Amino acid sequence: MVEEGLLKEKLGDSLEAKISEKQKAFSGLLTREGALKLIALDEGVAKRGQAKASEILPLAQALSQNDAFASVLVRVKQVYCAREFDKEGRKGKVCNVAVGDSSGEGKLVLWNSDVDFAERKLERNSCVKAEGLAVKNGELHSNLFSSLSLETAPFGLPDYGTATVKLSDVGEGRDFYARVSSKGVMREFERNGDKGNVLNLVVEDDSGQKTLVCWGRNAVIANFLKEGDVLKAEGIALKNGELHASWMTHLIAHAKKHNLKELEFKPFASLAANETAFVQATLEKLFEARVSRKCLSCGGVVDGEKEKCDCGGSVRETFFITTQAKDEAGRQMRMVFFEDQARELIGLKRTFVSPQTIFGLKREFLEGKTLKMKALAQQRNGGALELVVKQIRSHS
Repeated sequence: MVEEGLLKEKLGDSLEAKISEKQKAFSGLLTREGALKLIALDEGVAKRGQAKASEILPLAQALSQNDAFASVLVRVKQVYCAREFDKEGRKGKVCNVAVGDSSGEGKLVLWNSDVDFAERKLERNSCVKAEGLAVKNGELHSNLFSSLSLETAPFGLPDYGTATVKLSDVGEGRDFYARVSSKGVMREFERNGDKGNVLNLVVEDDSGQKTLVCWGRNAVIANFLKEGDVLKAEGIALKNGELHASWMTHLIAHAKKHNLKELEFKPFASLAANETAFVQATLEKLFEARVSRKCLSCGGVVDGEKEKCDCGGSVRETFFITTQAKDEAGRQMRMVFFEDQARELIGLKRTFVSPQTIFGLKREFLEGKTLKMKALAQQRNGGALELVVKQIRSHS
């Protein structure tokens, strides 16, 4: 970060002590970034109001103001995947954004908290007002005093918009919208001494399905998606018939402005045994919350607090909640929430309070609530269907 480099030049080894001193003065509530901001003010490396002080300059002129501060109004040509780094034990994020205006094109480098702005709000052809940027080596860098905002209906900026394509027509570097059909588990890997993440999605539109392999920060973003959510990929890469969200790709979670078919929620009457579908239902009654204890070897129920089954097998505990729900047509069905879904239903976090106690406190509040879910229809011993909830999308 620009200010940290300037402060290191000025203060040397005493910078870390000053950071600790500032954080101690704020009873540990001040982040490292916040401490650097205050020290920069104290040492005259930055001035109050700096981010608002500069007039908007043409991009080409701003890029020529080396070792100064500048403000610009630009259009986004491409957002590249952010990169996480660990420098001298301190973690951070950086994201490069290709931007332009009528005077030319350049690179906007966003750091740390400003990376969140890029990942959540920017896409191709967005218009950004960026104030108080530090100009370094022909690039614009965000800093502790920068201000970033989206602008609408700008005048005189180039148009970098490109048409999205169907999955069946996707080519290298193209953009598309798709709905998540299934999601794998995010895995960590190590390559050439660097650690990274990878996650596989199956995505679909009305032209078909494809595998989307997400790397690095794109894997982290994809991990927040649920099956049924919509994403937008800008600048996709192709490899061996698969789509890859690589360092050139900007992945936008919960994308809007798409023309994909709306998610279909099936009525209970149309569900078949062993079918997985999205449903919308109202919880009429919450019956009980229990923890079952079964032997992994023989499958028998293990009573009490025994650590082992009588056969010597290990015990697996499973928390579940049984309910009765009805759909919009008034058809009723038993519905079961297991483990993660059961905890999500009652808002159970890490606590010393038992799940059954939380269930008792939340039961009256939850009865009457309408949920959107992904569920598996299973046939019970008596022949009737019950729903096993696989995902809670939302509730109201």
